[in-house]
Amino acid sequence: MKQRSVACSVVVTALALWVPGCIDKPGAADDTATADADPAVDDESVLEQIDARRVNSIRFADRFPGATAGEKIAAALADLPATGGTVDARGFTGEQEISVPLLVGAPWSKPTTLLLGPALFTVSAPIQLFMNSSIIGAPTGMTVGGIDRTNTMLLAADNAQLAAILQLGDGGDGHATFAVLQDLVVDGNRSKAGTAAGGGNIVVNRSGRIDVTRVTTQNGAGHGMAMLSDPGVWQSCCAKIAKLMALTNAGAGLYLDHTNDTFVVQSEFEGNDNGIELNGTGALRATNCDMSGYGNGIYAYNGAGALTIVGNQFANMKHDIAIDGPGSGNIISGNMFLGQRKSADDAFDVIHISSSQDNAITGNIVATTNAWSGIHIYSSTGKDSVTGNVVQGASGSGGGINVPGATSLAGNVTYGQ
Repeated sequence: MKQRSVACSVVVTALALWVPGCIDKPGAADDTATADADPAVDDESVLEQIDARRVNSIRFADRFPGATAGEKIAAALADLPATGGTVDARGFTGEQEISVPLLVGAPWSKPTTLLLGPALFTVSAPIQLFMNSSIIGAPTGMTVGGIDRTNTMLLAADNAQLAAILQLGDGGDGHATFAVLQDLVVDGNRSKAGTAAGGGNIVVNRSGRIDVTRVTTQNGAGHGMAMLSDPGVWQSCCAKIAKLMALTNAGAGLYLDHTNDTFVVQSEFEGNDNGIELNGTGALRATNCDMSGYGNGIYAYNGAGALTIVGNQFANMKHDIAIDGPGSGNIISGNMFLGQRKSADDAFDVIHISSSQDNAITGNIVATTNAWSGIHIYSSTGKDSVTGNVVQGASGSGGGINVPGATSLAGNVTYGQ
C-alpha cells in the first residue's frame, strides 16, 4: 500500500471520500477508498490541521473564538460570505449563554440557516432573524417546554426585560419575509423579569409569509408571539403557523396587529390572557386548535372580519369566541365548546358577536356551563345565519341562542337551559 499523510488518512476514513493527492482513485489496482490512520495521532489535532471551522459555506460555531456560545455563534455568523450559508451550532449542549446580539442573515441578502442542538441557551441580548433565513432546533415533536436537555430552549435571562427574545426583522418593511422558525422552545421567564410587558417572546415586525413549525412560546411577560403590521398595509400577512404551543403568557398566546391572512393549524393555546387576539386583523384561518385558559379563546376587534374558525376545541373562562366589530363575513363551524367557567355571574357567552354582520355559525356543539348565552349576537346590522348547532345545558339568563330577529335560524337544538 502507498504511503499517505495522517491527515489524508483520517479525512478519508471518516468521510469515505476520494481526495486527490491523498490516495489513488477508488478502483485502482493496488488501493481502496480508505486508509488506516496512525492510532498514535489524535483526531482532534488532525481536524485542527485541516481547519474544521469551514467547509464551503458551512461554519462550525463551536470551533470559532469566543468565551461563550453566543460569542462563538456571532463570530461564525460574521464569517459567512455575503451569499449566506449555514452556521452549525449543534456542538453546544448542556447550559449555554447568549449575551451578545445575534444577526441571522441580513435584510434582502445573506440567507442564513442557524442550526441549534439540544441545549439550554440563556439569552440576555436579542436574536434577530432576517429574510430567507431560518433558526432550526433539535426536533422533539410538540414539547411542553420543560428543561430536559432534549429540546432547544431559548430562556430569557433573569432581569433581562427583553422586548423580544427572537425578533424577525428590524422594523423595515419585509426585512424578515420568508423567515423560518422550527423546533424551538422560547421561554420568557416572566417570574424573574426575563421579558418586558408589552412585548413578546417572539416578535414578527413588518415581515410576511413566515413559517413557524413545532415552536413553544411560554411564560412571557407580554405576548407569546406577536405579529405587527401598519394599518392598511399588513406587511406581516400570510404567515403559516403549525403546531405552535403558547403557554401561560401574560398577554395573548398569539397577537395579530393589522396582520391579515394568517393560517394557524394544530396548535395549542393554554393559560394565556387570550388565546389568539386580533386587532384590526382579517382573514384568520384557525383550524384543529385547542384553546383553554383565563381569558378569551379567540378575541377579534377593531375591524376584524372574514375569519374562518373551523374544527377547534375551546374551554375558556371568558368568551370562547368574541368578535367585536366592525367587521363582517365570519365563519364559525364545527367547533366543540367544553368546560365550566370560573363564575356563574352570566358575564360571558360561549360565542359572542357584536357590531358584526353576515356571519355564518353552523354545526357547533356547545356543552359548557355558567355562560350568559350559548350563541349571542347583538347590534348586528346585516343578516346572520345560525344553523345546525347543538346547545346543551350551556346558558344562563340569555338562553341557549340569543340573536336578532332578522337572523336565519334552522336545525338548531337547545336543551337543558
